[in-house]
Amino acid sequence: MPRNSKKTKTNKLLNELLKDSSRSDRTLAKTVGVSQPTVSRTKKSLQKEGIINGFTVIPNFYKIGYELMALTFVKIKTNLASVEEREKGHQSTKEWMSKQPNVIFCTYCRGLDADAFMVSLHKNYKDFDQFIQKHNQERGHLLTDVKSTLINMDDSQMIKPFTFRSLAEKMCEK
Repeated sequence: MPRNSKKTKTNKLLNELLKDSSRSDRTLAKTVGVSQPTVSRTKKSLQKEGIINGFTVIPNFYKIGYELMALTFVKIKTNLASVEEREKGHQSTKEWMSKQPNVIFCTYCRGLDADAFMVSLHKNYKDFDQFIQKHNQERGHLLTDVKSTLINMDDSQMIKPFTFRSLAEKMCEK
């Protein structure tokens, strides 16, 4: 099979997984037009390469008890004395974040006068308030500013639900 064809089949499989990763390898194979062992091998390869980080569901957060999503933007102190001090702050932040089960994403950013941001889920405002107070107490020595935007996760407020289906469809157009 020519290299281009293999790449096309791999991209098609990735698109199908983005749409619904719960389907069996056999079903995916029929959809993509390859054998079931090829799907299994390709999935393992995509995981090994880091293109796929895992297979998971996207729940309706509101229905499982999370009323709020918080987007929290932080400004990191620029006067940290040395490269070592900055690296120590980075490592301690990674460790702290890994222990916060309600933080679903955290990374560095540019814009909105922020250096980093996190996305977190909270059962209610009290839960968020306790979390952000803990964050500010334990991480505040590294920050000059913390700003959050709270999002009501109630279905009736949703304009477009969180899914990868439309991204997969857009990728298919290329």
